[in-house]
Amino acid sequence: MGMSWLVPIIREEPLTFGAKRLALDGPLVLDFINKLSTIHPRCLMSFKAQLLLTDESEEACGGSDRAIDWGNRQDITMNGMLILSHCAEAFIDCIPQSEEIVNILGSLVTSDWDEAQQDWLNQMKQWLGSGYRVIMMREA
Repeated sequence: MGMSWLVPIIREEPLTFGAKRLALDGPLVLDFINKLSTIHPRCLMSFKAQLLLTDESEEACGGSDRAIDWGNRQDITMNGMLILSHCAEAFIDCIPQSEEIVNILGSLVTSDWDEAQQDWLNQMKQWLGSGYRVIMMREA
């Protein structure tokens, strides 16, 4: 598994991914995703980063030669040179609103979670509490 990024969606129109992203790597990432999935399958949805962008002429997902640098500490806005693929648009439309996930996480017990996983969850809760939806971007 490549690098994964916990990413807040800070604006819906134009779609903007926040600059404050968390890089997640190692065996704890899959365990973190699995723990959240057992609570609700859409609690933290993950998407392959290479399928996010497309060229205007392409109908297929991931038809762009461009790649997003998730390590860059700037907001990433989908407009102009960055065009969201059709499958990415559909996927992002399915991410639950922050209020729904906050309610789902309200009864979560994390006493047996690793400290790093608890930190990731706390950051996720902070973004959700600010009204941001959260997504996991997976690099190849």
